[in-house]
Amino acid sequence: MDNLQSVSASVAEQWLEQAEFLSLNASLDYIDLIINLAGTDRTGRDMFCHMTPAIKYASLFEGMPEEGLKDEGAFVARLSWSEWQHRTFLVDLMRYWGGGSRLMLAITPLVFDEMKNQLLAMSQFEWENQTGIFRFYDSRIFPELFSHVLSEEQQALFTRIAFYWGWLDRDGIQTWKQGSMGPNSTIIPEPTKLTLTDRQIEIIGCISDAETLARSLYREETSRETTFRHCFDAALAASREGFWGELGEYVQQYEWFSELYSA
Repeated sequence: MDNLQSVSASVAEQWLEQAEFLSLNASLDYIDLIINLAGTDRTGRDMFCHMTPAIKYASLFEGMPEEGLKDEGAFVARLSWSEWQHRTFLVDLMRYWGGGSRLMLAITPLVFDEMKNQLLAMSQFEWENQTGIFRFYDSRIFPELFSHVLSEEQQALFTRIAFYWGWLDRDGIQTWKQGSMGPNSTIIPEPTKLTLTDRQIEIIGCISDAETLARSLYREETSRETTFRHCFDAALAASREGFWGELGEYVQQYEWFSELYSA
């Protein structure tokens, strides 16, 4: 289902200004974006290929079993700050796509094809004898990957290829995660796929369960991020205790639920 959620023009402009500042401060006249078109009525072809000046872009389904749907999945694109058409396009994306967890930014010195290859590798995971798409570019998931899911070595796959990762959180507040790549980094790491454990898969499931419940419990008197944090903590606790019922039933034991979310 299409979950586009627009943000105010002022939020988009402030995000654009900060993105440009960080890029130019790193001596880069461009910025990379990752956008997820799955479940929308847009394709990579109609979004990118008619832009003038031309935009470098690539599908993150390339070479996967899902390649037949590559024009409808996630894409990485590189926009130039010196081209006003690219700037206008980017602020429109920030305005109309940034609040729906579909848009992430990356500030990196890697040439485009190198960055694309890194992202292609990290968009896939192996688990036991199975493989799948790793949608790290969903900004609802990205922070928890670092705080709860990925090992230090796996986190380095993301931090080593960028100066910064950027996104809007659930409340429309811009967030930047600094990478470990330095200004003098010259060694390009080999693209690496992720191998996940049973516990990592279980925690990712907790994130999904918490997100679903948080959307149903949200009230205006608290932030969306706060609601999610409550639900995610509860999902982790339920997982540790071996509770296999509905998460909505489990959270009813908490004081925050009775104070804020009970009818």
